[in-house]
Amino acid sequence: MGKTEGFGKSLTLKCPYYLHGKYNCALWKYREAVCATWFCKHVAQQSGRLFWDSVTKCMRYIEESLIAYVLICENLPLEHPYGENKNISYEDLDDLPMKKEEYLYRWGKWAGMEEQFYIRAYEHVACLTKEAFSDLMGINFQVLLTELKERLNTMMEIPEMMIADKFRIMPVIDNKYYCIHLKTWIERNDMYITHAMNFPAIIIDLFDGTRTTSEIVQILKEKYEIDLGEDILIALYQYGILKKI
Repeated sequence: MGKTEGFGKSLTLKCPYYLHGKYNCALWKYREAVCATWFCKHVAQQSGRLFWDSVTKCMRYIEESLIAYVLICENLPLEHPYGENKNISYEDLDDLPMKKEEYLYRWGKWAGMEEQFYIRAYEHVACLTKEAFSDLMGINFQVLLTELKERLNTMMEIPEMMIADKFRIMPVIDNKYYCIHLKTWIERNDMYITHAMNFPAIIIDLFDGTRTTSEIVQILKEKYEIDLGEDILIALYQYGILKKI
């Protein structure tokens, strides 16, 4: 079994920092990139998932770069912090300690002094200036940031010309409302769920391809006293109720 296939699903592979009860994470304030950016349901559909994928990549790059920096400072071997092997070993499954030879190799002069090592690691990172941090991240980080900004813009995009997809709505309540279905992918279960709601028909009808989004927002506000927020427009677009022309 690969790590990605079982993690988050198998009780055997339950996170070692999991706590039973209301507050179920022992290091929530200090959780790393994967946990900090993981959502089982994304806002803005596929665009939202891609955005958070980019955030995860940026944060992991920072974490791994700082880990490498500390290891170099302490003259310790540069081993991938998450491990190169994508399969699960019996040590992982049975939560066994690292073999002594590997432990001594990885920890070197800090063997048996893990707590002091982490304090020292913090001191190395805390001393970095903004300029030193930027130099340490290098050009690869700028590439990741560019991708992140592009995906954020896509996630927040509100096209100026949109038209309603009438195949995705159904008139209800004397044709004053449309029943719209918002289909959301749940990553944890690898499945879709659908939320149905009644939506004022006038909003959908105005998106007939003859007016800009700005014009429609103004008409709704002045004539119908409907304040159509950007979050609603983004949702209607990302869920495919409104399509870009």
